[in-house]
Amino acid sequence: MRSDFSLNQIDLNLLKVFDLLMQERSVTRAADRAGRTQSAISHSLNRLREIFGDELFVKHAGSMNPTAQARELAAVITQALSDIQGVVSQHVNFKPSESQRQFRIGVTDYTSALYIPALLEEFNAKAPHARLRIVPVYLYEASELLSDPDLDCVLLGNPIIREAHVVETILARHQMLCAAWAANPVIKALTLEKYLAMPHLQISPDGDESGVSDGALKAMGLSRRVAATVPYYMVAPKVLKGTQMIAAFADGMLSLLDESSEILVTRPPFALPDVRVSLIYVRTKQADAGHIWLRSCIRSIVAGCEEKRKASLHQIIGPA
Repeated sequence: MRSDFSLNQIDLNLLKVFDLLMQERSVTRAADRAGRTQSAISHSLNRLREIFGDELFVKHAGSMNPTAQARELAAVITQALSDIQGVVSQHVNFKPSESQRQFRIGVTDYTSALYIPALLEEFNAKAPHARLRIVPVYLYEASELLSDPDLDCVLLGNPIIREAHVVETILARHQMLCAAWAANPVIKALTLEKYLAMPHLQISPDGDESGVSDGALKAMGLSRRVAATVPYYMVAPKVLKGTQMIAAFADGMLSLLDESSEILVTRPPFALPDVRVSLIYVRTKQADAGHIWLRSCIRSIVAGCEEKRKASLHQIIGPA
């Protein structure tokens, strides 16, 4: 190969011609398969010879026999073209029923509990040969994690998006509720005064005591006392049980509560902003056919779960 060689001198079409000549050992047959003229194939072969500084294919007994260097190149080029074709096929000609692609979705414990069981069932039914990897994320690291090209998207509540290359699609809005142990009399007739007098449990992945309740109270010139923090929504009901603490969480938690949890919920005695459940991903993935299908699956699952959530909220809490 020439010492002044640059990869910019080679385009994909030249490598495809090389691969065809390796398979056909004939300019005529290679031209037929490529749908090009013999002259065009010969011109490409001359460019390859110039680039690699080798004859590559030598005529002998009516056949184009590859040189030792051509055989060495073929071991890499043929595999590379196959890999490129496979990737393009997965991302452009995506067929869920045939795909063996791996997808990775980042979730919090809240969105995982609400949507992942149904999503896994749907995913496995429609793409039985593909793989779905669910990974945990925290609100404060979601945008940073999306810089990982292997992470397709993140599903979480109230994401903080500042980067222009990150897309946010809001899939649902959940109301904030107050919850406490059923034996705590305060929860049955909750007023603002009683709310402020109670010790509070804050659900915070990073241990920060401040939450949406604090922002709303601060605007009113008020504050609450956070007695404890826990990192996961899933453990909050168990922590509340047997205590005098009260907690505020999004109404999706209703699907995780039953009689054995001994937890009662009510609407907060002051206005709290809704929690927006969002799907976020980097803009470069928007046109990826497989990614479009995955996003469609997620939207469909969330929409179905939302109907059940709203019915459960109306049954337990009643109309707003």
